[in-house]
Amino acid sequence: MKNKITEKTLSKNEISEIYKKYAKYDFPKDELKTLTHILNLYNKNIYLGKGFLADNELKSYMFFAMSEKYRECALLDFFAVNPVCRNNGFGSLSIDMIKNTIPFKNGIIAEIEDPKYSKTDKEKTIRKKRASFYEKNSFIKTNITSVCFGVHFLIIYLPLKKENILSDNEIKNILNDIYKSIFSKYDFENNISIDITSS
Repeated sequence: MKNKITEKTLSKNEISEIYKKYAKYDFPKDELKTLTHILNLYNKNIYLGKGFLADNELKSYMFFAMSEKYRECALLDFFAVNPVCRNNGFGSLSIDMIKNTIPFKNGIIAEIEDPKYSKTDKEKTIRKKRASFYEKNSFIKTNITSVCFGVHFLIIYLPLKKENILSDNEIKNILNDIYKSIFSKYDFENNISIDITSS
């Protein structure tokens, strides 16, 4: 499997196609940006899409958001495996591939839904499973939390080089810049908050 999968930088049209075919079903409505919003960020050169394919079939995809002023670390905005390909290792393989190919030398920040705010036991189990997946794939849990439009997130971080591991304060500042870049001033001031909690 490892030799057959390939990584591809997605065009604007490919991002649109993946959004319509997969993303709007893969993510809760309250977490998913509109396609118009995503394409506007792409046009501003602060959004990047990656697709992972085998046998001409999309196995997984990742969308990254960047700060307008700091391009060496990015937010993993959306990441999902094609539903028909799940539980076959494609998620972990995709992360392994980007460790060597992604153009963000200071790593990748990601948000995962905080299990503490789960509405049901089933939702809590899913969120804990998702957190375990990222931990298994070298993401580090930070002491940073964020709330975006009412959704509570834990912030995790994937360092790509041992000599470039960012501190919580650095990650918070970068994430703050990314949020400011991808949301309007009104939305940022009224719907976004970032905090560092005690260890």
